[in-house]
Amino acid sequence: MSLRIACDLDGTIADMDAALQREARRLFGPDVDLHASSAAPIESAEDVEEELAAPSPSDAVALPAAGRPLTQSELRTLWTQVRKVEDFWCSLGEIEPGAVARFAALSARHRWDVIFLGGTFHINPPYWHKELGRDAELTDHSRFIRTYGAFCTYAYIVNANSIRLVLRKFGELLPRSIGIDHLFIMMQPKLFAYSFVPGCIKQYDHVSDIGVDRHGRPGGMTIFSNFAKLNGTIENSRYWWQDRMEDFDPTTFNWHEARRKT
Repeated sequence: MSLRIACDLDGTIADMDAALQREARRLFGPDVDLHASSAAPIESAEDVEEELAAPSPSDAVALPAAGRPLTQSELRTLWTQVRKVEDFWCSLGEIEPGAVARFAALSARHRWDVIFLGGTFHINPPYWHKELGRDAELTDHSRFIRTYGAFCTYAYIVNANSIRLVLRKFGELLPRSIGIDHLFIMMQPKLFAYSFVPGCIKQYDHVSDIGVDRHGRPGGMTIFSNFAKLNGTIENSRYWWQDRMEDFDPTTFNWHEARRKT
């Protein structure tokens, strides 16, 4: 069985903005400009869908010394046409030229098996791997932390070349584990696992099969927001998740035992 993983890259790596602008001018003339409105810029498929779903026309006004903004009717026509273009998404260029090649080179140079997208690991003190003296360790990139005890199993990426290795470790450790989180905690010292900080994905408080109600019975709420105090206080746990990457500076945070050994 083959596995295909799709990543939504328009507006981040792929230059959706330039492609839409090009198609808009082809349809409506050289004077139209997607940036001519004071409304939020349209840089991805989600931006288009959000604008079209608006119950009434936007209050945005044309900006001085800019081209003509699209009407909502023209935007709908543009989006209908774009969706008819065969392999439109494959035709998108890079926002930053050479970015994909750099990503590929970094992936080839730095060995990695798993990358966790949430920052659920302990520091000061370590919780899971006291024998190692740490559950995490800084790397030469301030936002990628080597992890030995991360339990962000709700959002992670496995290197395609490491799938067989990860599954083999699953099989070896499964009889000794108490769940998927614990399984990953046990196997991380045997892998090259990393976490991006601050975590860019989090779980919301909700009823779950691991939650308990006020009487201690299964089926209650799981309070994932408690991870905001993963290390006792909010200030000491700020890397676990932030809405904006710039709201957490890993270079000024006190990483305690997670600092690299010299």
